[in-house]
Amino acid sequence: MSSAINDRKDAYGDSLTGRAKFLLDVIDAIREKVGRKFFLSIKLSVIENDDATLPWPVYYGEAIPHLVEGINVPAAVAIKQRVKIPVICTGDFQTAEGILRALGRGCDAVFIARPLLANPQLPVWLKEGWPGPKDPPCSYCNRCLLNVIEHPLGCYDERRFRQYGEKSYEEMIRRVMAIFPDKTDAGWL
Repeated sequence: MSSAINDRKDAYGDSLTGRAKFLLDVIDAIREKVGRKFFLSIKLSVIENDDATLPWPVYYGEAIPHLVEGINVPAAVAIKQRVKIPVICTGDFQTAEGILRALGRGCDAVFIARPLLANPQLPVWLKEGWPGPKDPPCSYCNRCLLNVIEHPLGCYDERRFRQYGEKSYEEMIRRVMAIFPDKTDAGWL
């Protein structure tokens, strides 16, 4: 639905109504197959950032984490005041403080996406009482989005692996590939 990437001029582009048509057609097709009682969730950002590769507040080319986490809370709260369904806020949450702040302002829940690519154990750490990631946090560099077309989904920010020195790239790739089974008796890398 983003006007930043949808430049179609047919029924599925141009206006917001046209850009929404594909999503609405997909919803109708799913509902036709599964009925109205089947849970269906849609993750839809309400803030349009025309530069999809770096939409965050930055300082010398680096995202500023404390300004990024929860960036969509005001929009989610405004939507929550106008609808009668649960509103789940997107916003690169990766700290207990940020999540609790969003819930305290009226969001029903939060999505955690890119920070999970950087730290798949994040929910476990938060449940154990850690304030946030044990490993370097998600840098919001969006390299995961830029690589997903041709490579496995994962964190591709080599800077997060600096502690491995010359082996930083190898460690980054090892972690990305860790979700794929290998041919060993253990079954996983």
